[in-house]
Amino acid sequence: MSVPPPAPANPEKLGAEKRSSVIPVMPPASDFLGPDYSYADEMPLPDEVGVRRGDTLDAVMDSVRGIAFYGDQIGYGEASNFLTRGAKRQPFPMGVNFYSKTATKCSNGAEMWQYVNGIPEGTALGKRVSEAMRRLGMPALRGLAPGIIEDAKDGLDPSPIINAVFGSGYAKCRQVTMPVGDFNGKIVSGEGKEWIRPLFPGDIKYIDGRPTQTRWVFDRWVTLEEWEKEYNQRTLCPDGTRIANHDSQDCAKPLLRAEGWKNYSLKKGSYSSESLMPVALILGLAAMLFVRYNNA
Repeated sequence: MSVPPPAPANPEKLGAEKRSSVIPVMPPASDFLGPDYSYADEMPLPDEVGVRRGDTLDAVMDSVRGIAFYGDQIGYGEASNFLTRGAKRQPFPMGVNFYSKTATKCSNGAEMWQYVNGIPEGTALGKRVSEAMRRLGMPALRGLAPGIIEDAKDGLDPSPIINAVFGSGYAKCRQVTMPVGDFNGKIVSGEGKEWIRPLFPGDIKYIDGRPTQTRWVFDRWVTLEEWEKEYNQRTLCPDGTRIANHDSQDCAKPLLRAEGWKNYSLKKGSYSSESLMPVALILGLAAMLFVRYNNA
């Protein structure tokens, strides 16, 4: 009697694993990967920088200005000569600043984030070269090419890995407010793709016209005992909002009070009597003064 051949192994299973599949079927959340920023989509097209067909001197000069624009866009991220300084479309550093979520939880209950500066800072060739270019009156190297060098230097920096290996794994965090979005303050692409996503109402605040977000980032490693002691008395939800500001003090339920506005009810859409009392007093005083001086 012939023995049937064994069933082929399921490549999605591993050893004695009981689950039907151990291969992830859902892509990681954008909070971990960062925004879907496309350099190709954000780079101005030739006709957008004035390049046009024609045999006139003006058409030729517009094409020359277009070439100068792309040269500065790649090298400096800023106008470096008279051709681009006088153009309607100015070169700009490309990239986007954002927070990336980590898998670590802070001792106060909030999720730990890492701030990513995706816009070139002009430090690709070091401080000495930057200082020399400044003395020559040249702009900093914040173009696409220096940005690639900066990214490579950050990627080859071993300190984050060493810090993670020798750390305790239990983080105490600090709160920081940093600018987000691209160089021009945009948080949505021209095609409507959302680069910066708010976690809760009021998460994105504008300071001097620039969008910012506040997150909890790594401060220092603590022992398990220190971490547990603070975590057992935690006051923050994973998204960084205060537990006390949620309905029934349950992080899974909606916010009743906006962060930073303790007396405003998001659920009812009205102010409490405590917050209205000063307003009523001021209005009453203004009315008394009006009547007093109107009858004088």
